[in-house]
Amino acid sequence: MKPLFEIRRVPHVLFVLLTLVLLQGCFWESDDPAPTPDANPTGYYKQGTLTNSAGTVIDSAFQAIVYNGHLMMMSVANGLLYDGNMVITGNSFTTTAVAYTNGVKEASVAITGNINAGSEITGDITGRGSFTLTYAQSNSQTAAVLNIVKIWASHVGGSTGPEIFENTIASDGSMNDRNNTMNGNFNGCRLINGTITRIIGTNLFTVSAPLSSCADSQANDGDYTGLATSEYPYTTLVFMMTKEDSSYGMNGNFTVVL
Repeated sequence: MKPLFEIRRVPHVLFVLLTLVLLQGCFWESDDPAPTPDANPTGYYKQGTLTNSAGTVIDSAFQAIVYNGHLMMMSVANGLLYDGNMVITGNSFTTTAVAYTNGVKEASVAITGNINAGSEITGDITGRGSFTLTYAQSNSQTAAVLNIVKIWASHVGGSTGPEIFENTIASDGSMNDRNNTMNGNFNGCRLINGTITRIIGTNLFTVSAPLSSCADSQANDGDYTGLATSEYPYTTLVFMMTKEDSSYGMNGNFTVVL
């Protein structure tokens, strides 16, 4: 027969071993790195570079507007517009964006990149090249419709010559055209009863614009939505919007007429 003290010792040893195992598990969990919070890229980006697949810079004034994960990028010099919704994980993102050339849908492209919030966005466009976008100082300003109550003009959709698209913005945020283009992919298009609305807490606007009477009416008439911004002293309106079915997109750096 075993002594009484040996019978009591066995469960005590087991208890100590079990406690050590549990403590090791706790220490392991506390050593795990905390997950990186998802970056917030909202804002206007300017003075970026767009590089083609050969590594040649094709635009040193590449621009973008991001709001609530909606990414719109444009190269005015190359007639390009990209529109997609970002899937953000930590400081990186992916998106499948629709690419437009001179206003017409060209293809859907995959984009992957990284976000340095409040500084820059970098990314690769599959099969097309890469880009860097610089966070604009104007993001510290606050959007107000009264700052852009003017007549704005820009070539759109590959239009050329003296006939350019003119858009009037009123104090209530309503938008109506004053002149339409006579060539390009938005030849003859009218913008009537559109709206531009400030996004509170940013220097950005949302835009909604019905286009009608286009020469190619079966294709590019329709409702367009997008994003815009303007920097002090408010002489340029950065404007990007796409049709609801993603078949067409209108964009430009609109300058003040009056």
